[in-house]
Amino acid sequence: MIGTTLKLNEKKLLQIGILMFTSGILCNFFLGFNSNYSHPQVNLIQKLTNMPIIIGIIFLVIIAPFIEELIFRYWTTRKKHSIILSFFGISIFFFFYTHSVYLTLFVALFLAYPFFYFLRHRDKPKLTMVATSVVFALVHFENPVITMESIAMFASLFGFAIILSYLGLRKKFYYCIITHGAYNLLALILILFPVNTDALMLNSESFNA
Repeated sequence: MIGTTLKLNEKKLLQIGILMFTSGILCNFFLGFNSNYSHPQVNLIQKLTNMPIIIGIIFLVIIAPFIEELIFRYWTTRKKHSIILSFFGISIFFFFYTHSVYLTLFVALFLAYPFFYFLRHRDKPKLTMVATSVVFALVHFENPVITMESIAMFASLFGFAIILSYLGLRKKFYYCIITHGAYNLLALILILFPVNTDALMLNSESFNA
């Protein structure tokens, strides 16, 4: 896997990310809602829909994207301190999300080589793009169950993370925050004003990163 990743250039990874992102969303849309499978953040979504709309907008569109991007994509600035902060930030975030020391240690070990490699080779971020995108997708699963819906959701989240990483590396870090915020705003609109509450997966499965 490492050898294959290193052979891919950033644009090729971006293309893969876009493909996975769109495929995941389309799959969830056509699969329809499965009552035995719930969005990993369904409790959060329910709380947000019961809040005043302005609070939901502030949280989903401003606060959540800023915090998540600071943790998962700050390393894209290529600065030594940002790379180190992202490594520890992701590990700490994962611990508070899972409350599992063993899973946190596993994730830290999983990320250690990609981050160390990127520290030594700032012009070769591909391994870090893939590793952080995997973890980003996984932290959105509270009770992971392997279903077609969950696979499609993982694909869309992984692809979205790759896209955000590319934006941070090629543009500026704040592009990640703006894009993430816009994505969550669209998600909130679809949650509050669903086109089809029986079949539309976009508002309950693929969005809300």
